[in-house]
Amino acid sequence: MDDEMLEVEGFSGHMHVRCHASSSRACRCGRYILHTDSMIVAVDGACPSNGTGQAVKSACGVYLGPGADNWSWRVADTPGERHTSSRAELHAAIGALKAVMPFTRNGGQMECEHPGGPCIARHVVIKSDSAYLVDSVTQHISKWDANGWKTSKKTPVKNRDLWEDLMVWLYLVESESETRVHFWHVPRGENVEADRLANEGLQSRRVLGICALEPCDVMESEERLYPYT
Repeated sequence: MDDEMLEVEGFSGHMHVRCHASSSRACRCGRYILHTDSMIVAVDGACPSNGTGQAVKSACGVYLGPGADNWSWRVADTPGERHTSSRAELHAAIGALKAVMPFTRNGGQMECEHPGGPCIARHVVIKSDSAYLVDSVTQHISKWDANGWKTSKKTPVKNRDLWEDLMVWLYLVESESETRVHFWHVPRGENVEADRLANEGLQSRRVLGICALEPCDVMESEERLYPYT
């Protein structure tokens, strides 16, 4: 492991933010010092033949860690909307916010050494290789909202429905539990787990569309993706 590594696997199998004061050498257990109140969630979307008329399906992957319950699903058809990789990435980010809510409410991502129950996740990082997703959230979305969902060129913002859903879920996560959500843009090579899940989702029987406050399920099996709703 090098000094620039920012992600550390915890004992519960979730991914966490490495403490900036951590030594460049791991301890005897093979792990580095980490922030127990943090979670890193990787997201990705897949859309074969993106940008063409042959793009007839898309899927999402949400990766919480090697020992966690990771998510993979196919995006439901939306009347009037084509399947695109950008929309799939937005669906994945919304799914990630849903996935972390049990941990921001009740903890469980790491066994806390202090008495009083499990550590609550107060610092959530959503990791993506999509500059479109990360740059839009960190630089543009608040301006779009303030400008009536118009870009700086006065044109309508694309995928407004999903951006509005994302804003709702960001508000819910951050307001309910005083958690802060950050978005990281990483190279594609550092997002392989979420990419794998998204591609697996293309063949999944699990089909989901995500609404602002409740999941809109179109399930071909009885297994639920969101057990806490």
